[in-house]
Amino acid sequence: MVSDVDSLFDVTREMLSDQIDSLNRDFSPAQIAFGLLNFEWIIEPEFAKVKDGAAIRSMQNKYNVGDDATLNIYVVSEINLVFNASDCGPPAQHDNVKNASTSGITENLEGGLLGVSSLPWSLVETGDADGWDNAVIIKAETLPRQPPENSFGKTATHEIGHWFGLFHTFDDECESHFGDFVVDTPDSAGPTQGCPIGRDSYPDRPGLDPIHNYMDYSSDHCIHEFTPGQTRRMHRMWDKFRNPLTRVEGLLPGAGRSLRVRCMQRCLVFEECEVVAVRRHRVPETCWCEYRTDLGDFAENLPCNFRKKRTAGGQL
Repeated sequence: MVSDVDSLFDVTREMLSDQIDSLNRDFSPAQIAFGLLNFEWIIEPEFAKVKDGAAIRSMQNKYNVGDDATLNIYVVSEINLVFNASDCGPPAQHDNVKNASTSGITENLEGGLLGVSSLPWSLVETGDADGWDNAVIIKAETLPRQPPENSFGKTATHEIGHWFGLFHTFDDECESHFGDFVVDTPDSAGPTQGCPIGRDSYPDRPGLDPIHNYMDYSSDHCIHEFTPGQTRRMHRMWDKFRNPLTRVEGLLPGAGRSLRVRCMQRCLVFEECEVVAVRRHRVPETCWCEYRTDLGDFAENLPCNFRKKRTAGGQL
């Protein structure tokens, strides 16, 4: 719990206990459970109102406990970060935010963000055995026992889904061959607001919009499920990046290593994606991966492009 001396919100231990109970109910079908090992009240105005990636890095460097398999959750009063989230193209690696009022191409920051999370492959990208990029941050108003519609504890569920390696269900909604890289989440043309039962933004594609999925932006009372494909992905990402017995320890050396490193940074994002060939192309920084899932072949020769975009708030 991160606060400042003038903090106006009142977080109780009952709220935190209810949050853990909510997480265990939400993740129980995925055979994932959480236990509260420690609670610390941190009085630091610099961290109570998160304003940039540097503050997040400093906070984690100073207060993170455990190893890569330990989930550190920070509860703060405000999250004011800047993200540029494109509606098209492969899912952005760090645009993982749950916002009460999100629209179109960029996140609407007028009311601030409700939560933000690191992603598991950041641990490999930074090269740190216990990388700083390993935490979930949520706004205090999202905890249970509060009146707003997003105060049933589901923001934490959403952000921890990212911590396990899930994307938004609406990621890359313009191109059905990318999506969120889980084949049993129907395509959706942008994030959901409220709980629009029967929403079908792509009538020509299978399934209604997954408005009840934890990885959409629907109101807390509307979301209640992960799909079997998302469950499989979370477990595989856990084994690949966080499980100390099975996780990736580094990138393999070889010919064209600089190109291979860039390829692996993208392809390791997706558990089902393995590098089958790396070759130079007219467009540098391009490789090919074969993308498969246990539900069948989703795409072959998937192009992985690594032109990184800079955001005003940095990468989280």
